[in-house]
Amino acid sequence: FRALLPGERVVWRQRIRRVERDAAGNAIRITGIDFDITERKQTEIALQAARHALHRRARVREAVLRQRGEQLTRLASVLTLTEQQERERLATVLHDELQQFLVGAKFGLDELRTAVGGLARGAAEARLADLVQRALEVTRTLVAELHPAMLQEPGLLDGLRWLARW
Repeated sequence: FRALLPGERVVWRQRIRRVERDAAGNAIRITGIDFDITERKQTEIALQAARHALHRRARVREAVLRQRGEQLTRLASVLTLTEQQERERLATVLHDELQQFLVGAKFGLDELRTAVGGLARGAAEARLADLVQRALEVTRTLVAELHPAMLQEPGLLDGLRWLARW
């Protein structure tokens, strides 16, 4: 039981009593002892409060983890979509630009084989050189976009600055 002492001081007591009875069942003596269990009770109360606080923090952390898990799921979806879009862009560059230049270069080689005169041959060589140069530019640009040299350099901050400018 709890007792309120003068000065608003609360103490906790545990009372153990034993009743001695006569043959007829009448109480003839009561013996007992009182223990001051204030410190134990205060510890139990503090422990209970700590458990409640821990449970509250655990619920908050679980909510944060759920929220971060949902964010991670959304980011994974965005990443997958971005990867798919980049694959499509890469296929388009390879098909619509590089492949066209290489087909044009093949036609230019065929034209060179059949060209007889110096002017026709010179014009075919110039077109062929231009197509090969343009194909090289497309491949260099594509390689730079896929794996920029700046990102190979040490230093995340420099890489991020370059990426922001690019």
